[in-house]
Amino acid sequence: MNFFSLEGFSRKTIAGLFLIKLFAGIVLALIYTYYYPYRQAADIYKYYDAGEAIYNTLLKNPSLYFQIIFGINSEDPQIKEVLETANHWYKPSESVFYNDSRTIMRFNAIVRIISFGSIGVHTAVMCFLSFIGLTALYKTCLRFMHDKKKELLFAIYLIPSVVFWGSGLIKESMVLFVMGCFIYFCFQLIHGHINPKNILGFLFFTIFFLLSKIYVLLALLPALLAYFICERFKSGNTMLKHGLLYLLLLTFTLNIHLAIPNYNILEIISNKQSEFLLLAKHNEAGSLYQIPTIEPNALSFISGFPLAVFNVLLRPLFFDMSTPIVFLAIMENIVIMLIIGFCLLFFKRKTEHLNFMLFCIGFVVLLFGIIGMTTPVLGAVVRYKIP
Repeated sequence: MNFFSLEGFSRKTIAGLFLIKLFAGIVLALIYTYYYPYRQAADIYKYYDAGEAIYNTLLKNPSLYFQIIFGINSEDPQIKEVLETANHWYKPSESVFYNDSRTIMRFNAIVRIISFGSIGVHTAVMCFLSFIGLTALYKTCLRFMHDKKKELLFAIYLIPSVVFWGSGLIKESMVLFVMGCFIYFCFQLIHGHINPKNILGFLFFTIFFLLSKIYVLLALLPALLAYFICERFKSGNTMLKHGLLYLLLLTFTLNIHLAIPNYNILEIISNKQSEFLLLAKHNEAGSLYQIPTIEPNALSFISGFPLAVFNVLLRPLFFDMSTPIVFLAIMENIVIMLIIGFCLLFFKRKTEHLNFMLFCIGFVVLLFGIIGMTTPVLGAVVRYKIP
């Protein structure tokens, strides 16, 4: 397939990259199978089992199955009865945002048709989708790093946490697929490749993104909008335009509840933080750490944001070590920090790529800020930050 042809790399290299993902997916499945004492506590199995419960309706009542898959008649008593058996379909407390766990449950219910009950098939399909997303991301970045193909290949496909957490039957793998394809089609349209394929791809993955991890999309959109504006209106200071846009969006975010009372972003973040903290304490999470307490007001948000970004960027550190997986994450952080330091030391400003660099930095800062303000468990932080 032409899509998987990477300039400068053989088909064997590409196949090898996919086999690495597949191996990581198998290892992750084994860890969740034998390390976690309770099946319902293991992310892989709670979503797989929920998909199995939905799939079982296909054999008894195909109409109900397809209604659940497409989200039709969700208030129907028969459908509710089925979904009550799908653990984790309903959260203890509902949010204004869509429960993105349902997307991967539906994925498992669909793949179950061809898997014959083998979780290995589900893992392989998810690895393939994740690989598509990473390839789309590689092709997007290549236009800005054409002379750094090997470095780009490593950065996108071979960072250990991305290989490990992005290859299993968990939401992060799905996010890599959706995010990579969404960014690919966005950049195609921004750079003038306007055709039915790119328009349909953009619309499809926008909807898919909304049904996946919406906070990743919310972190990505401001950076994407700033990139688009700077690309369309090239005159003027690029850094200033990025900065002004983020300032406007911050003002809008802090005041959106005045127009739409149900969407008080600060209250949502504060509540999410409290919910996650209670859940972590209830489950006796081993990598619990102190995060800045966010009250539903602008001062608390603005003062806590830098520490939140710092925590996600640099931690876990050596004093956070609790498990072998956390130790590996520490080693990865050290290597990444050394690489960033090296890049800053020998940084050569290329004006034509400044817009893209600011896009990447803006996305990372916003994503890390959101994660750092809501996630008090380092094990979860390591997973959530891989996009």
